[in-house]
Amino acid sequence: MHISKVMDLQPATAHSIVPKEYMVTYLAAANLSLIQHWLESGKSQPASAIALMITHIVGGGVNNVIGNASAAPPG
Repeated sequence: MHISKVMDLQPATAHSIVPKEYMVTYLAAANLSLIQHWLESGKSQPASAIALMITHIVGGGVNNVIGNASAAPPG
């Protein structure tokens, strides 16, 4: 799931424990940190592998937070 899609999601419950703006902030920081680590460690993985990792992490994490744990990460 692309991070831009997170703002369009509706939580499974009316009172989600994680408000959307905090989820987006967390995901953006996590993505930047992962990319920073990749750059600092010499880019041993291809960029496409990093993009796929981020997609799986974001997709799986968001689905769990919004109460859609049965949805599989993209792939």
